[in-house]
Amino acid sequence: MLLELFTALSRWLGSKPVDSDKPRVQPFFESEIGARYVNPLFYSDGMGRPSLVVVDMQTGFLCQDGSVDELIDPAWQAVLDEVEALVVDAVARGWKVYLLEYAGYGTTFWQITRHLENYPLACRLTKSRWDGSMEVVGLNDRCGGSSEYLVCGCYSEQCVEQTVVSLAKSQPRSLVRVATQACLPHDPGFEWSRFPKANNLQLDRAA
Repeated sequence: MLLELFTALSRWLGSKPVDSDKPRVQPFFESEIGARYVNPLFYSDGMGRPSLVVVDMQTGFLCQDGSVDELIDPAWQAVLDEVEALVVDAVARGWKVYLLEYAGYGTTFWQITRHLENYPLACRLTKSRWDGSMEVVGLNDRCGGSSEYLVCGCYSEQCVEQTVVSLAKSQPRSLVRVATQACLPHDPGFEWSRFPKANNLQLDRAA
């Protein structure tokens, strides 16, 4: 009896796929504890279509201390609404949605994630620096994603800028569009005229 159980267990373990070379990612709808790999459909669906990259739209950046829904600045609601509209449109178009999150700053704001509850082409990627391009490109390459990106998020002249510039540099044949109306600046005096330029980098007010 024990031999039969051991044999069955060995067969089961031997049949499990080896995932050690895959990046650790987390669907947004799971808690931060017990993160799992991305939905398998993420690797097979949505290929050839642009991807939406949402940068650091997290409670730790947007909300009052200890709050998960009260914005630090009520004026930010307009930008949040724009990001939400992009997410809704991306889901309708069957795009992959990357939620980039800075480690230690909470999860992406509920107004955004509520539209991704059962959407298999959305995932959460954790980063520990301003530039999150490596996390996006690493997974995008593995799943055969398009090299066209639409980027939005927080903050325009910090994490958004570094992520966008690195995406454009690391993939010179890509098209990286920045949805300026859906980006939140850190500096109130920030001007898009100072944003870095590249042949494959496009500022898009009406993305």
